[in-house]
This record gives sequence, structure tokens and C-alpha cells, in this order.
Amino acid sequence: MKRFSTQIGLAIVGIVAFSLLGLLRFQSIHAAAQNITLSPTSVDASVNPGETKTGSVQIINSGDSPFTYTTYVSPYRVVGEDYQQQFTLLPGAPDPTSWLQLKTGAHSLDSHKLSDIDYTLHVPKGTPAGGYYFVLFAETKAAANANGVVITDRVGEIFYISVSGDTVQKGSVLSWTAAGLQKPPVHGAVRITNEGTSHFLSTTHVVAKDLFGHTKFTFDSQKQVLPHTVRRIAIDWDKAPGLGFFKLSGTVKILNKTEVLPTRYVLVMSIEMRVIFAILLIGLLICITLAVRRRRHGHQFKVRR
Repeated sequence: MKRFSTQIGLAIVGIVAFSLLGLLRFQSIHAAAQNITLSPTSVDASVNPGETKTGSVQIINSGDSPFTYTTYVSPYRVVGEDYQQQFTLLPGAPDPTSWLQLKTGAHSLDSHKLSDIDYTLHVPKGTPAGGYYFVLFAETKAAANANGVVITDRVGEIFYISVSGDTVQKGSVLSWTAAGLQKPPVHGAVRITNEGTSHFLSTTHVVAKDLFGHTKFTFDSQKQVLPHTVRRIAIDWDKAPGLGFFKLSGTVKILNKTEVLPTRYVLVMSIEMRVIFAILLIGLLICITLAVRRRRHGHQFKVRR
């Protein structure tokens, strides 16, 4: 028995020691993490073929340690309705990354400082009208810490370039869904289609109200929709109550027009509330069955007399 207790004690000590080592390692990794930000997060510009534009973005070090960073440009496109980002060029498509000139190489930035990255954007003559997209990346690489861990942070700024000319702008709301019975959190989705040749900005506004007309949830989102794609805007009510009946309504603004979303009614019941409701329903059915049986037995007794 004493030997068994000793083994348990050693096991507990080992677990505690392992946990402390893991915590220390996590803290050392976390401390080495960089805090790099690009501002703004995107650039939306309309440019004529043959035109040159200049601009700048800011790189910000909000951490407590200096870092060295490099900048580079990659193509940008999306796959699927959830807009999975891809940084490769479509076969046969023009490469707009060559339009952007900026100072390359490694740069240093002290803690709690910012620096401007100047760029020049030149669209070649003869470029077909339409939308072109690429990303300006800024990437850091810290020195290895005591554990040999090297942490690399990368942030990107998307360039939405619309080359002027004979462009087609066409888009609409493809669908608006929200299941009638849900458990928290509540989910819905708006799908927006772009059948044109250039991107446009969509603004989605959804409100959930209870039976008394009180607003319980508000959703607002602005998303770019790229040409020849369908974008799914997920609407998530994470802090929905465990029980309630709500009316969902809203609007979507695209291409200077507003589409009113059809009203959706949602009954929200958590798993716990569904179990309680099922128990009450079963109890009610049992009571009704017993009452019917008693009436039948009472009727048979009166007939026999």
C-alpha cells in the first residue's frame, strides 16, 4: 500500500513538472511573437490604362521588441463561396503584381514605431477593362529564442484595382436563409452573386427582434464581391438566448441599390430546453392516456351495474 501511494505521488509530481515546463515554453514563445500591422487593410482604386498612381501604406510595430521585415507582392484570387484565399495567378490571366513598384529588401522597425511604405502603381496601356487583384505582404522573422523556435508573422493588404473602360457591373442577392428551428448560436447566410467584370462593395444589415418588437441582435458587414463569383456572408448570433421566437429581417446594398431581405422566423431552443419540453410533452401524453383509461373503466362499471 505504501509503495502504491509513493507511485501515485511521483506520478502527480511528474504531471505538475511537465505542465510547468509546457507553460514556460508557451510563455517564451508568446513573448517572442511579433506585433505587426498594415494600415489600411485594403486599397480600392480605379485606374485608367496607361495611368500611374502613387500612394503609401503604414507598417506598425505595436510590440515591445524591434523586428526586421521584408515586403513583396503576390497575386490574389478566391475559391468557393466562403472565399478561400489563393495567392496564385489564374492560367492565362494578366499578372497585375508587375504593376506595383516599391522599395524591396529588409527593413528594421523599432518597438511602438511606424513606417511608411511608398509605392507606385502603373497600369500598362492596352490593359483590358475589369477588376485586377493582388496583395502587398509584409513579413517579419524574429531571431530564434532559447528553445530554438523562430516565429514568422505575415500581414497583407489587398489591392482591388478596377481598370476603367467598358466594364460590366451586375450583381444581386442569390439567397437568404435561416433555419426555422435552431439551437444557440443562431446561424443565417446571405449569398451574393457578381456577374460583372469588376468587383463591388456589398453592405449587409440584419436585425433580430422578439415578439414584442425589441431588437435583440444586429449584424452589419461590408464585403467586397469579386467578378464571376458567389460570396456567402455568414450571419452568426453567438449570444442567442436558450429559448425564444424571433423575426429576422434586413437589407443588402450593392451597386447603388438596396434589396430588402424576406422576413425569416426562427424558434430558438437549446438542447436543455428541448429535453425539458420533451419531458413535459411525454408527461402530458401520459396524463391524457390515464384520464382516457379512467373514463373508459368508469363507463364500463356503470354499464355492468
